[in-house]
Amino acid sequence: MTQVVHHDIPEQIKRSLCDAFSVDPTGPGEWIISSPFLFRDGDGFPLYLHHTSVGWTLTDHGSAAAHLFFDDFDLNETRLRHLEALAAANGLEIANQHALVRNLTKPPDAYDIADVLLAIAQVGAMPHLQAERSDTGFRRGARAAVLGILEPGQHRVENWSPDGHPNGGLWPADLWFPTQGAPVAAFFVGNTSRADRVTSTINQYWRWNRQEQPVVGYKRDGLTSPSISRLQEVADDDSAVVPIDISADLTGVLGVRRVLIAKGVNVQAT
Repeated sequence: MTQVVHHDIPEQIKRSLCDAFSVDPTGPGEWIISSPFLFRDGDGFPLYLHHTSVGWTLTDHGSAAAHLFFDDFDLNETRLRHLEALAAANGLEIANQHALVRNLTKPPDAYDIADVLLAIAQVGAMPHLQAERSDTGFRRGARAAVLGILEPGQHRVENWSPDGHPNGGLWPADLWFPTQGAPVAAFFVGNTSRADRVTSTINQYWRWNRQEQPVVGYKRDGLTSPSISRLQEVADDDSAVVPIDISADLTGVLGVRRVLIAKGVNVQAT
């Protein structure tokens, strides 16, 4: 076994960090700065340095925003304001073609470069963060809608996790109901990422031989057909996976209402 000399570690890490970056000329007064940071599709973060008679400029030439279109993420007015706010928070400006720009009077230091790379990362994460916020809002609304149709005496547990299993807290359900038969674990799903997590959670319950009957309410326009099919397969009951429309008052949860009744949950009469 190779002996580790602790006092060498700082220098090793510094060398590793330095080796992960490179600065290469692309033309007169122009350089590309390469880093180890990547978008989800494997493309490197684009960062360019320009020197002109008026000073120095760090920019991504709009590549970070362009990646949003690769994800079918349109920059509407609200998202453009968010993009501008991200840039401003990092001391940058937005130029033509949504380019992130920092203008300098001298060559950039490590902190200037770090600020632009951070902004590029934040722009690249916008679709994921938007999807997560949408899923969170849907789940909150769906839970409130379902709680609103229960009989007052129906016991339930919100954000329930199975006890007696290693890391059981990693596999939660949005709602849990005891019934005269097997208990019911309800999940609300607003996007495909959440669908994958719920699919894994239900699979884990089966591996643990849990008795919970899964019920899944999903956002009608939030899931792909394959995601819905996987949920139906793992739930072992196609009828237990139903769309929910939280904007349609109680009519939007009629499907999940029928499933809960069939599985023994006490629900108010319509």
